[in-house]
Amino acid sequence: MESFVMEPGQCVIISENPDMKLVLIGFENHIKSNDMTYKTTVTVRLEELNFTWETLHEIKDDPDTEIIKFTGEILTGINEDSYAIFVDDIEFTETETEFIFHKATIRVKYSTN
Repeated sequence: MESFVMEPGQCVIISENPDMKLVLIGFENHIKSNDMTYKTTVTVRLEELNFTWETLHEIKDDPDTEIIKFTGEILTGINEDSYAIFVDDIEFTETETEFIFHKATIRVKYSTN
């Protein structure tokens, strides 16, 4: 699984299944709170010729690390096709009040059920 960088609105064709596209719809910016739980909701869409499927998934920062890094896994699929989308990193800008997300480094694992 090779990693690649995607920005909101970009799509890639999944090499193991050329009829399927993965679209990174975007990220929800996160307003900071006193509990220091940092997170974002990532929205992705799978597109086939006659079908689309959107998935929203919350990605959190690991509070036990010294740096802020958003990583996680999104499980999704259409019919017999399953995908694990590994979010290795999300680039962001931190302000005093929020995190603004820009792009993600991801890997995609394809399997059939």
